[in-house]
Amino acid sequence: MARGRHKKRNRKSIVLKLDIDNECDMADMIRNGVILSLLDGKMFNVKNIDMKTSPSGKGLHVEIEIEPLVKLDEKDVIILQLLLGSDRAREFFNWIRIRGGLKKWNILFDQKTSH
Repeated sequence: MARGRHKKRNRKSIVLKLDIDNECDMADMIRNGVILSLLDGKMFNVKNIDMKTSPSGKGLHVEIEIEPLVKLDEKDVIILQLLLGSDRAREFFNWIRIRGGLKKWNILFDQKTSH
């Protein structure tokens, strides 16, 4: 089930959604926080950061609300999410969703699904 957000957001804001699945990804996120701080005020302004334990209980779901200072498209969002340590497979599937024309491509799940 996809997480539905009803928070009122600035029309110009974008939400980066990071899926941090393991300790290696967590280390990347911490290390890549430097990237976030370097880009803050240059490419975008960080408005809010929200972190929650993922449904598996082994990782984190991080949402970073940003206000772009330059034009950012969907592919830019994927690159930023990758740079900030989001799960690489998730971002690959996001890219496929964009290429397929899906409007809701950047989702995090509330529940673990079985295959």
